[in-house]
Amino acid sequence: MSTKISLPGILYAMRFPEDTGLVWQSLLNLYSTVSDKEYKNFQNIIAYPRLVDPKITHQNKQIFIEADFYDTSDNNKQSLLNIIQKFNIKAIIYISASTTEIDLKWLKRIRVKTINFEQESYDSNKKQSIWKSCIKILTRRILGINLHTMYLANSLSQVNFLLNFTKLPVSKIRLCINGVDTNFFSPETTKELQKSRICDSNLVVLSVAQAREEKNIPFLIDAAQEIFNLHPNISLSFIHVGDGPCLEKWKKHAFQSKISDKFLFVGKQTDIRPYLHSATILAHVATREGFGYVIAEAMSSEKPVIATPSTGSKEIIADGHTGLIIETNNSKVMAKELLDLLTNPEKIKKMGIAARERTKRLFSVDRQAEDLSLVINDILKDNQKIEFCWNRISSKTLRAVVLNLPMLWRFSKFQNLILKSTDLFTPNVTERINNILKKFKTVYFVQIGSNDGKQADPLYQLSHSNNHWSGLLVEPLPFLFKKLKDNYQDPRFNLENSAIGESNGEITFYYISPEAKKHLGDKLPFYYDQVGSFSLSHVLKHFDSEIEPYILETQVSTISLPNLLETHNISRLDLMHIDTEGFDYQILRQFNLKQFSPKIILFEHIHLPIEQKLMSQYYLFFHGYKILDLGRDFLAVKNS
Repeated sequence: MSTKISLPGILYAMRFPEDTGLVWQSLLNLYSTVSDKEYKNFQNIIAYPRLVDPKITHQNKQIFIEADFYDTSDNNKQSLLNIIQKFNIKAIIYISASTTEIDLKWLKRIRVKTINFEQESYDSNKKQSIWKSCIKILTRRILGINLHTMYLANSLSQVNFLLNFTKLPVSKIRLCINGVDTNFFSPETTKELQKSRICDSNLVVLSVAQAREEKNIPFLIDAAQEIFNLHPNISLSFIHVGDGPCLEKWKKHAFQSKISDKFLFVGKQTDIRPYLHSATILAHVATREGFGYVIAEAMSSEKPVIATPSTGSKEIIADGHTGLIIETNNSKVMAKELLDLLTNPEKIKKMGIAARERTKRLFSVDRQAEDLSLVINDILKDNQKIEFCWNRISSKTLRAVVLNLPMLWRFSKFQNLILKSTDLFTPNVTERINNILKKFKTVYFVQIGSNDGKQADPLYQLSHSNNHWSGLLVEPLPFLFKKLKDNYQDPRFNLENSAIGESNGEITFYYISPEAKKHLGDKLPFYYDQVGSFSLSHVLKHFDSEIEPYILETQVSTISLPNLLETHNISRLDLMHIDTEGFDYQILRQFNLKQFSPKIILFEHIHLPIEQKLMSQYYLFFHGYKILDLGRDFLAVKNS
């Protein structure tokens, strides 16, 4: 008699009762979307500490249960264990659960993995002593004490915070940027929503936030007061949605500012869409914000957002295109910016359309569900690779440790020995590539933006010391291409004197004349001749004004990446290296990762705008790559 083995179970631990919080509703929507996509691969169990209707146990492809998985006290462990065994739970997804809050050792003993989805806001400017940093590195990166199996960051800035402040190991962090339901949050289309205006004013500035200090609503009240002082008859209302401990204090502030009839507080709302549809713009003035769901929801509803520069707002809003980021704590400046935007309906409409397009492209719940599904499947397949612990320590950190040792230990010979050896603990990019590809019988690579192919080149040593390596190198500038030919004379290598563009043709290319070195000497960095670009401003930003007379322009041939690969009959690719001074993402997007699936993709990100950094990571994550940030470059490695 055969025994049916149930699918593995993924449990989503909700912290609050079923009917609490707009953010938690967004997370439920995410989990539901994952369930719809993955129900054949694993069971999806959503656990609330309290269900409003305990009778509802199944909905669509999910199972709802009443259980508090944030309570791992001895009194509750048996109850949780029964649920884990009943549903074959292999992993639990927590929300912002500190390792002191739950008993991770117990969960590990019963072979349950934990994924912590970081959703809390944080102070990106927070500092800590070197000693505290070292202790975190020792306990978390080296010893791996009391850590979740995986940490999900909801924004790029949060990745930086988890790496640089909390000192989590790189291998335990995955990017899963929050998304919203762009069908649910959409422009007015039905008569019911068109009628659902909240007030009679022609213009409405909406703010949505829990009433907490960091949401900074008194600043918005002061800006509103400035507007009404200048334009007492303007048909404008401010509406705030949300409740919390600061609400009464904010109401009092509006009353004392004599605008309580024009700055309205409507409290908690289960559905903010009627308010979004009535709004002209959304104002978001929080001093800190991990992501900012309401910003994406407003943009998805074709509403421009004017915001102060929290980490969340800077990633979501394209400044000047889908809204405005106002770098000020001056309410008069904010009032002027609000008024300028409110009185420009054409700009509002144009920004609104662009805002929705951006949200659908970058911040949709469907995209986030794809990211989360990849993480869950990796966890279930146990695909995580254990890295040699020293690889996780930066030489910069080790140097800081040595230089801050007590004087007793800072004997010069000891210090010099450690300082010289710190680089041994952090493999450079060449070593990393070699470690990954050393078992390959043959390696074929394509390098775009080769320069002379030798100076500061991560592939030169590998390609010349391994006869089983061959490849194609691309460089557009004739004088550099000549050097490239001298450095790669072996017939194993093919060379292309072109730039990668959207299509075949010609384009203007800016570069530094070799004559600059003769006249400016040591004022120039060693890499001066590597700075070439389609953008003149990109070249200029690397140097002082003295360089301007030495900037030359020339016409170079362009070829699209698909045409390049086809022209050179490339059907298999193990390594792609892109270094094109800010055009790396455009080239990456031409690369068909369904047709080609190289083990490694190395590309420079330091010159990319934040949106392109986001999109490059989305693109690679979606195609099954694990990404390591090396400071200037991303090293993307295909999961086995």
